[in-house]
Amino acid sequence: MSAKGRAYLTARANWQPDGWQKAPTDLIRDHPLAAHGLNQSDDLAVFLTTPREYPVPEKIVASPWYRCVQTAAPLALKLKKQIHLDHGPAEWYSHAAPETGLHPRPIEEGAASMSKHFPPGLINEEYTSTVYPSRRGESLREVHDRLDLFAKTFVRRMDEEGVRSVVIFAHAATVIALGRALTGDPKREVTAACACTSLYKRIGMGDHFEQIWNGRTDYLPLGLERDWSVGLPLISTHADEQFDAVELENGEVVDDEGDMEEHSPEDELPVGLGPGMEKFAPKTRVVSRL
Repeated sequence: MSAKGRAYLTARANWQPDGWQKAPTDLIRDHPLAAHGLNQSDDLAVFLTTPREYPVPEKIVASPWYRCVQTAAPLALKLKKQIHLDHGPAEWYSHAAPETGLHPRPIEEGAASMSKHFPPGLINEEYTSTVYPSRRGESLREVHDRLDLFAKTFVRRMDEEGVRSVVIFAHAATVIALGRALTGDPKREVTAACACTSLYKRIGMGDHFEQIWNGRTDYLPLGLERDWSVGLPLISTHADEQFDAVELENGEVVDDEGDMEEHSPEDELPVGLGPGMEKFAPKTRVVSRL
């Protein structure tokens, strides 16, 4: 990513809550978009491909959860570019409660398992993830650490590829944490509404970016909807709720329920840096357990 590099961060569009239609992946918590969310994704694609003062994204990256890939698909089709699935900005879950198993992880069998649900060739099946979250869940500090590691490693990875602008489709919590990582400001207010877009501009060739837009939604007919960055009382401990209003107990996030399955130690891997990513990571932050 050049000194003029740009990073667009986009929160997934409106999705179906628990008890509604399941995604074709048949993975727990892998909610599909609602019909309204599909419309938002189309509006977002038009916005990101409209010529203006900032460049159209050269590379499309998405969390491998189905709703994020759905949100990215209209843009990929308009630009005739592939979607690159990366666990780095994947969903955040608090620590799994004891005896409840691990949190689910999409595309464990590879990107091809997601490709079959989308037009042929839309998903790049060769791309590998930069960073993996722990399937045991994360504290608030740990999810911020994960996105900080992802940001620094991913930018260096894009530098090597010569990519100048990228769009990342993620979730409310990871959009917020990634925005804070890019700016180096752990307290920054980052809007994380459905299908909103924030833009970050690189400062020189270092790790820091300045925020140009914070959660733009002027291209959406209904504007700002379901902004998870707003400090409202918590309804759920799941990640797609208000990020900075999560329920705490003794200063820590309340445990969440895992997948209620038995697992071997190998099921937790990989975690931290993905295979081959050490060469891009900050030298003091290599945490791969592979």
